[in-house]
Amino acid sequence: MIAAVVEVERKWRAALAAGDAATVEALSARYEAMAARLMANFEALAEQVARMAAADEAVPIGRIYRLERYQRLIAEMLREWQEFAPHAEALISAAQRQALDDGLKAAAELRRAGGYAPAYVDTFAMEGYPKAALEQLVGQTQGGPLRALLDAAMDGNADEVARALSEGIGLGRNPALVARQMADAYGLPLVRALCIARTEMLGAFRSSSLESYRNSGLTQYERISAQDDRVCAGCIAAEGELFSTEQDFDDHPNCRCACLPYWPGIGGDFKLGEAWFTEQPESTQRSILGNTRYGMYKSGEVKFHQFATRTSNDTWGGAVVATTIRDLKAGGGGLAEFVL
Repeated sequence: MIAAVVEVERKWRAALAAGDAATVEALSARYEAMAARLMANFEALAEQVARMAAADEAVPIGRIYRLERYQRLIAEMLREWQEFAPHAEALISAAQRQALDDGLKAAAELRRAGGYAPAYVDTFAMEGYPKAALEQLVGQTQGGPLRALLDAAMDGNADEVARALSEGIGLGRNPALVARQMADAYGLPLVRALCIARTEMLGAFRSSSLESYRNSGLTQYERISAQDDRVCAGCIAAEGELFSTEQDFDDHPNCRCACLPYWPGIGGDFKLGEAWFTEQPESTQRSILGNTRYGMYKSGEVKFHQFATRTSNDTWGGAVVATTIRDLKAGGGGLAEFVL
């Protein structure tokens, strides 16, 4: 039964990945258009600073900040972002709502695959979902946490652009190359926005699945990771942990874990956590843990379960993350409620 449940989970994971790819493409296209509109400004500023440097003028980063052309560039960057952020918010919210719907459907299919199918379990549908609960799961009304995250993604962007300019000119690089490096620095908020989009969509999927489990009478769910060479060390170490369905799922940015329904009697020999990890080639193990953690594990200095640590945030709640090397060396790590 476990194998059938995991097969269904993998199918829905692939569907989520396809939705994520579509959102990424849409956000990237919009952002690239913004960068293209700003490229002339990047080039003009790089050429101005290059001329100043060629005339033996000192051009520290503090002076760049005071240049009129730099001030105009920053103002234009902010205007572009003010147009991008609502567009990104709408795209991410739409992706979340789709993920909420998919999470409900996936939960019903997962229960059926495992043989847990009381008559009322599939009556929980998006149409009957209480509006207040939906808004709580989405968590992104105008001016809410999602918009705050997107706006925070822009913080420090002007400094990154100035730093790329100062370092590039300081190294004697061609102004055209420096302008492209400035554009790359300008693109950092897109990387953050894509992380937010992926995290919020996956979180919505898990939240609606979990709410469906509660509604169907299930009392426990099990954490399962992506089980590939990109899986977080914390996620694979926490795999197999059992929770009450009353407990929310602890994730982290870009977390790809799933919450599978669990009830007495479901069984199988599907390998989880360390049992799966030990069957992987050394290259995969090192990719997951990194060389230092891998060496600590192979030497017996740390146990596998120590690679996972639970943290908490007043705004975003709990998270399971990879234990820092410093904490591992101090004997830390491990989840308080871990169930083998």
